[in-house]
Amino acid sequence: MRRALLIGSETGGLSGVHADVEVMGQALAGLGFTVRPATGKDATAQGIVAGYRELVEDSGPDDAVVVYYSGHGGRQRNALASQDSTLPTWLQYIVPTDFDNRSDNRSRCILAEELTRLQLELTDRTCNVTVILDCCHAARMSRSGSAVPKALEHLHLPEEDLVRRWREARLGPSLGSDANPHAVRLVACAPHQSAYEIHDARLGRRHGVLTAALVRLLTGSDADALTWLDVLESVRGAVPASAAPQRPDVEGPADRLLFSLRTREGQGVLPVRVKDGVPVLPDAAVFGVAVGDRYELVAPGGETRLAGAVVAGISRGDAVLALEGLPDTAVLPPALSAWPVGAVLRQLPVVLLPAGHPGRDRIARELASSAQVRIVEETDDALATVRLEGDDGDDPAVQVANGMGQPLSGKAMSLDTAVEAVRALALGSYVRRLPSGTDRSVLPPDVEVQYLRLLSGGGEEELTHGAHLFVGDRLLVRITNRSGERRFVSLFDIGLAGALTWLTSSEQGGVTLESGEQYELGHEWGGGMPLQWPEKLPAGPAWAESFVAIVTDRPVDRLGRLGRLGRVGGTRGIPPASSSLEWLVDRLDTGRRDVPAPPGRDGGVRWEVRPFDFLLHPARRGSADEPMFEIDERPDDSFRLVTPRGPNMPGRVAVRLKELTVHSSRAFLRSRIRIDALVVTAASDEAGGPHRAATLRFDRIKDGDRLPFADVLVYEGPVDRFLDIAVWVARDDSPDVDLAEGMAAETGSEEVSTALSTLSALAAAEPTAAVVVGSAAAVAVLIRMAARMIDQSRGTSIGVYRTTLLPHQRFGVGDGVGRHPAQGLLRAQDMSLVFEVVDLSCG
Repeated sequence: MRRALLIGSETGGLSGVHADVEVMGQALAGLGFTVRPATGKDATAQGIVAGYRELVEDSGPDDAVVVYYSGHGGRQRNALASQDSTLPTWLQYIVPTDFDNRSDNRSRCILAEELTRLQLELTDRTCNVTVILDCCHAARMSRSGSAVPKALEHLHLPEEDLVRRWREARLGPSLGSDANPHAVRLVACAPHQSAYEIHDARLGRRHGVLTAALVRLLTGSDADALTWLDVLESVRGAVPASAAPQRPDVEGPADRLLFSLRTREGQGVLPVRVKDGVPVLPDAAVFGVAVGDRYELVAPGGETRLAGAVVAGISRGDAVLALEGLPDTAVLPPALSAWPVGAVLRQLPVVLLPAGHPGRDRIARELASSAQVRIVEETDDALATVRLEGDDGDDPAVQVANGMGQPLSGKAMSLDTAVEAVRALALGSYVRRLPSGTDRSVLPPDVEVQYLRLLSGGGEEELTHGAHLFVGDRLLVRITNRSGERRFVSLFDIGLAGALTWLTSSEQGGVTLESGEQYELGHEWGGGMPLQWPEKLPAGPAWAESFVAIVTDRPVDRLGRLGRLGRVGGTRGIPPASSSLEWLVDRLDTGRRDVPAPPGRDGGVRWEVRPFDFLLHPARRGSADEPMFEIDERPDDSFRLVTPRGPNMPGRVAVRLKELTVHSSRAFLRSRIRIDALVVTAASDEAGGPHRAATLRFDRIKDGDRLPFADVLVYEGPVDRFLDIAVWVARDDSPDVDLAEGMAAETGSEEVSTALSTLSALAAAEPTAAVVVGSAAAVAVLIRMAARMIDQSRGTSIGVYRTTLLPHQRFGVGDGVGRHPAQGLLRAQDMSLVFEVVDLSCG
């Protein structure tokens, strides 16, 4: 069943909305849709929601559903965002027919998030959903002269009501990723732009620019052969000069054929435009296109080849095409696309084993032609290793491992699956190495991209390159435009097995950021993007994953189709390279061309590429939450993985308190002072266990006194993997037991027993990286237990110190004796101290 809800809100000077609904209804009815128009009283805020929910109730899993809106769109800056960073900078909404009704102090509008929630309910019923928004500020939301803009510029609604409703819309099940993967959304313009209503001569009445172009396409073409990307190119070419600022876009699964779940693949496919009578690939420099690259020009539908083309030059970032087989560019139809045939990823080496397998030659040809790689018998820099199993030359079982020797599956693959796996690795390698613009294409680093791990107890931790993360960790990406101009950002995830995921697919040309605007990706998942380990990927050591952010100074079409491994119609593949011409990205040293070096690029789009790499462990992160310390010098837990071994590595150490001065005991008179120290390392029970606790007491101490001791020993014994030290200082107002005695009494608890077993086991074998990093959680158990025991006394804490010393620091021993700090004292609010670590290995 095909159903369509057509909403028309003719308000604020618009006069073509009802005509929009009429012609769109006729076009969709001609394609087999049952159409329900909603105008006038049916297009109030309540009526729109009611009509949408009725559509949800009526829809089933096999239905194709369209939701269309024509009318005004609104966008206003959220004044409350300065008080709460989790709130959006801009609030977007559509404007119903009762927008001027302010009774009960409620804004009559429908927020973008409310539309998104309704759309999610609809895609829960059917995955075949298309949303068409012909209004201003349409992107990221589920008309000069005779053109009338479809926005109410002076409509300002109360922020409090809008924010309250925004929060309500965000409650409940997650709104999904940046773009609902089951809904195609054709929008009239970008968030910051206006959409226009004009008199259309061919239709004879006033219509929205998007509606008029789309209706002509639906009624004058073979709609079943078009994808939404084809529609986008045609619609953009139909925007008249009077509405030039308007830039239609498509969001979601744009590779789908119209009103269908079927797709037409084509990574690396670029749109063709005619500028001043010359066919070009716009902004092609961003994709690494260079002189000598070859393409096939294909008509909408993907099956009809019109001509060949070669890139003859680069002008202002556009690739200028020389046509082969077409003498006159005037015959080029709209929505033409260029499919790469001689511009592919450089042929990365893949090892194919064993050399004598009966199916090796056939499989080598398949890999070379489909995955665009070259087959070698051995190399140190292989993209992948493909191993054939058994003696069947026609249908062997295949194992694929990445360049680090890590298998991509726990079981053998079919040949087709193996080829796709190698293709994914090659594409991921390309995107990881995508260069930033050069010369005049250089974009200043004026957009800040932060990757944050959301902490279980609230708060966030900023991540650095090479961070060690775990399954279940939740990430937030915060992107801030610190330039004085508009910027566009596209973000990709390159998964563990090379799979490329476009995270910001809500806008084809990149998420729009006004000057000073901040965009956060991750809240849509209901508490940050969760990191997951692919089900088919064997668990083991950590694997590399990457985010790649591409920042541009203007929207660039189809960034989500980065890469050159393309197919036409799923049956016609890209031919293998038959000459030495290989694809090269300048400045990456990835190969050579047999054509002259491309000329300097003299402008056009400017861009910057920002890769961010991290290691993902298949285990979940252990809880390493600890109480606060006034002085905390611990490195990131990932440094626990840096475990060098050598003849000079200390095996036994002593930890001594050299000096401690009390600056304030928070008492009027002299007081009794207690010092507790806990040292934890990886040591077996035979060596005394993984921890030592010590308690020192001093009487009649006044403010400013240096405690009467020198070189107090708090630990002596073996050391391995880490040396964790914690020191507490408190007024000793009660006759509590010493810390060692109290901790000994707690070892029977399940939590403490497990922690001790984990730490003892670290000294006995070479554990996985996940276990080593997870040891921080075991240490935290002991630290929390010690802090709890100290807090139970009636003493007042004066100052605390916490550090972790690791093998790459030689556990802090220096050349034999390490003073901490090397000069002066460690100063907290109420105390200062110095300690030393001594190497006893040779003693």
